[in-house]
Amino acid sequence: MRRPCSRCIIQETECTYVASRRGYRGPRVAAISKSKKQQQLRTLQSVTPEYVSKDVAIIGPSPPPYTLLGSAPATQAVDYVPFYAPTMAGVFDSDAFDFGPMPPFAFQASEVPFAQFNPSLPHGYSFVDDGFSFSAPYYSLQLDTLGDVYLDSYYHHIHSAHAFVLPKHFLLRFVEESAIKHLLAAMRWVGSVYIETANSVNAITLFNEAWGLIHKPDVPKDGFLIQAMMVLILGLDGTRQRDRVHKILNDLETTAVEVGINTRIFASLHGQGLPVLEESWRRTWWNLYIIDALIAGVHRTTAFNLYHVPTTVALPCEEDQYQAGTIPPPRDLEQMENSGFLDDIQEFSSFSYLIQCARYIGQMMTARIVGPNDENITRIETLLSGWRLNLPLSKREGLFNGTKLDEMMFQGYMTLHAISILLHQPHSQLDTTPTLTIDACAPNTPALTSSGLNTHTKHAIQSANEITKLITLRVSLLKHTPFFAYMITLASTVQLSWWGLPFVRHDDDVGQRIRLNLGALSKYATVWPSSEHLVGQVKGIAREVYKIKQWQQQQIWPNPV
Repeated sequence: MRRPCSRCIIQETECTYVASRRGYRGPRVAAISKSKKQQQLRTLQSVTPEYVSKDVAIIGPSPPPYTLLGSAPATQAVDYVPFYAPTMAGVFDSDAFDFGPMPPFAFQASEVPFAQFNPSLPHGYSFVDDGFSFSAPYYSLQLDTLGDVYLDSYYHHIHSAHAFVLPKHFLLRFVEESAIKHLLAAMRWVGSVYIETANSVNAITLFNEAWGLIHKPDVPKDGFLIQAMMVLILGLDGTRQRDRVHKILNDLETTAVEVGINTRIFASLHGQGLPVLEESWRRTWWNLYIIDALIAGVHRTTAFNLYHVPTTVALPCEEDQYQAGTIPPPRDLEQMENSGFLDDIQEFSSFSYLIQCARYIGQMMTARIVGPNDENITRIETLLSGWRLNLPLSKREGLFNGTKLDEMMFQGYMTLHAISILLHQPHSQLDTTPTLTIDACAPNTPALTSSGLNTHTKHAIQSANEITKLITLRVSLLKHTPFFAYMITLASTVQLSWWGLPFVRHDDDVGQRIRLNLGALSKYATVWPSSEHLVGQVKGIAREVYKIKQWQQQQIWPNPV
């Protein structure tokens, strides 16, 4: 580690750090030069609206088609269906859902907390989700008692789905350092949303504190700042603060390249000789990469800019290894991409397979698709099928490791099915008329009989049903990634379009799937305002389709005179 270290420079004290040799893997590589970092930053900022050819490689960045700041620029009308075509563009669009300008939060006190007071516990609270209970231990964080509960809530609800912050028992070692005050504040705010509501006075106060700390003029640009901003993005997206999400995401993309967190050397330079901290930095980059991909994929109002940023960051380890701090030597993305050509099937972490799915979003967003028979659709579908078929047996047999859900594989399948819907729905025969208020889509040519369904229609329906099937797993919905609510809504648009076809029976299973989707969205709505808005949209359309099905049934079996 360099001397003096960054902490001692900030505190203006003598550096007495004794370097640990844990995780040592030979002489350190020279840090990336300033000029190289500036070149990477220019690459991120100078991207132009240019589509990638069908020969784009899976490994390595593609020619960048978007600008860094703001939304994707308008392009001339051409005879092909881009990724964010009108047939699906409004599924999570601000125009369709009226995300409009909002005040930071409305000052409304919480009336129904989601944590239950339990005097037998040291801090007095236990968390209850879907019948699954959790009692959080008390830690002396030199914060107020209520703040401790909020941090416990963050780790209980969010950490397993987006594990980039240090595991709690490791983070406690840094809790007295000013370098992570903004991170703690952001975590406490997001944790508070699960205990109270986003509009509660406590939540508003915690948000203002986190927002202020992150935007202090003298805040160091480092990995902890990036983590704090990422935590804020998760909360802001769930509370329908889309403008702020875009602002922070743009700042994050720029800061990430400036500090070099997209490079392999960053983890060792800033890991303080701690393998678990080095792993945290790797996970920070890849979680940011995935968040950027999901926001671009489901909202259609941002570009997947980080897809075009060169990266040498090693792949993350398994989740249980990270939580225990037993970090194995990291492996490279190139090893994973080439593993299918080797004699022995190599197994990578579940997080690594999720990263592959996020990269497929980039592949789809940069593909020029010229209609239902375009070979780019076949190429991307080949990637999706190859992902499933090349999984090692331990990842293929199920989503549970014993009794514990593999959340990373859950998100991998979730993302894979969402990509399939986005790829095939624009070319399907689903009647989009019932869902126009949700996805603002141009009408397709609806099928007249089930035997006349084309391949795209079958793919879209099957993928939507697979997303719904994920809801049935015996795990608390609130411990999944908040982005799952958007995927459920995406599946609902397909199923509502299918249910609206005349030949689909009124009592068909699709109606039961829609009810299940609505139940899941309603559960998310108890915490996240964005889900409350989504469930209102889906429920309104489902009600109209239900009336249509009742009318159709009466035409077939009229009431006797």
